[in-house]
Amino acid sequence: MWLLALPWALALLVTAASSGPSAEPPDRASIFADLSPAELRAVRTFLMERPELGLSPSQGGPLAKNSLFLVELLPPKKRGALRFLEHGGPRPPREARAIVFFGAQAEPNVTELAVGPLPSPSSYRPLPFRGGRAVPFWARPMTRLEYELLHRALRFVEGFFLHPVGLEVLLDHGDPDPRRWAVRRLWYNGRLFGSYGGWSLAFRLRSSAGLQLFDVRFGGERVAYELSVQEAIAFYGGHSPAAMQTKYMDAGWAMGASSYELAPGVDCPETATFLDAHHLLDADGPVRFRRALCVFELPTGVPLRRHFDSDFQGGFHFYAGLEGRALVLRTTSTVYNYDYIWDFLLYPNGVLETKVHATGYIHATFYTPEGRRYGSRVHSHLLGNIHTHLVHYKVDLDVAGEGPWQLPTPPGSGEGAGREAGPTGAFQGLRDSPAPGLTPPLTFPRYHLAVTRRHENEPSSSSIYTQNDPWDPPVTFESFIRDNETIEDQDLVAWVTVGFLHVPHAEDIPNTATPGNAVGFFLRPFNFFSEDPSVASRAAVIVRPLDPPACSRLEIRRWTPASAGPCVHPEPFTYNGTYRQV
Repeated sequence: MWLLALPWALALLVTAASSGPSAEPPDRASIFADLSPAELRAVRTFLMERPELGLSPSQGGPLAKNSLFLVELLPPKKRGALRFLEHGGPRPPREARAIVFFGAQAEPNVTELAVGPLPSPSSYRPLPFRGGRAVPFWARPMTRLEYELLHRALRFVEGFFLHPVGLEVLLDHGDPDPRRWAVRRLWYNGRLFGSYGGWSLAFRLRSSAGLQLFDVRFGGERVAYELSVQEAIAFYGGHSPAAMQTKYMDAGWAMGASSYELAPGVDCPETATFLDAHHLLDADGPVRFRRALCVFELPTGVPLRRHFDSDFQGGFHFYAGLEGRALVLRTTSTVYNYDYIWDFLLYPNGVLETKVHATGYIHATFYTPEGRRYGSRVHSHLLGNIHTHLVHYKVDLDVAGEGPWQLPTPPGSGEGAGREAGPTGAFQGLRDSPAPGLTPPLTFPRYHLAVTRRHENEPSSSSIYTQNDPWDPPVTFESFIRDNETIEDQDLVAWVTVGFLHVPHAEDIPNTATPGNAVGFFLRPFNFFSEDPSVASRAAVIVRPLDPPACSRLEIRRWTPASAGPCVHPEPFTYNGTYRQV
């Protein structure tokens, strides 16, 4: 009986409440009335004027600010409300519930406040959640400002709810700074992509020495703990006193903080992802370097692998090939006259390549006949001085685990064996393949490859002080080697030197071109896999004749859809070039 009567009573109440004309609620019921526009404005004005809250307007500005998100009625407590409604007790104080996003604090959070008494608020107090737990900033509802930031990358289509494109992006936007938002995963056409071709890594741009890679993994297994640029030096020869003494050690010129803006379509493809960098170097605050890094997929122009299997009768049994592509992480360092282009390339077969190109202006001196012994006359009164470029890298390998390598016999070559046997029974490792053109003048440049024990107090082979104190620098790479330590069963670090000799010529005017002025090295799997891991790629092509030897009908097998042409509309060229304190 009661179960049937209750819905009827509720229906009657709703009908009665909606049957009459709109009017102000009666005096007693007004304690439950929504806040009026005047009350909403009063609450906002009161909170905005509280200096300890530091509130900013909701519209515009960064996300990393303190802003008022929501104001609504805070219903009175039941006991006080019933005392007023049924027993003629005092009217409960009228209060508002205000939600504030504190994004400009050291620990961003969301706080709820009770504000009152209305209509003229004069105080506020926090509204704690059960257990006193704080609400993290990332738990906040999305704001209009966030939607505006996200929608800049979207294309509006009427009725877009019915137009899915098969591409879903997991975006981590918990940080108040949108520049720190990150794409964590991609889902496209039924497949999840959490990494590129099996690669994953972390990277940073050191102000002192440049790019540093950490926790480099392929197929989920760590290949290297650290791979980083340590130093770039240029030693010059000349007849004049200044020329013969010129020895540039670019870490001393903060080559990492010399990473200026990359131009889309020139320094990197237009479709690249560009990242800003921030440095605090000889300034009173952080300086923002726009588009200092870029990440893009590079068609190499040469197949990763291919084979044409001839039948030696004018036909063939099959053709198979896989297009060559690599993911490129790039930045540049413009250290006064020279520009270095730093690349790390990740290939789908587990190969990692480091490469540096040299371009920019040559270091020239005034021409004298005696100077021709040390360079080339590149213009009427200009001598291009001979010099050597040398770059040092740190390679902290963790192949097949972080434990020491175990060898049945002492190694007899530069090929390091892993601590465990691979799928084929051979020992796992990575082969270091230096590029040609190395020269060994001083300290670390004496060694194409040196292996030392890893020490936390030996993080770098050079320092920013070596340029101005080369006679007794605080960091001397030779001491890493001459300490007579055993390296057996230890955590080891490889130090790799690459470089080339540059004899300037007239074609170096106005700038040195990149072709022929690049060096690097490769980290290649060595019995790490049972086969080439790129066989998992869907970009392969296999062609077989159906009617040999005529070969007029072919079976063409591809695992990717045919390209419909470029899907990215070319954008107008823009360039800013500024780096400002933020």
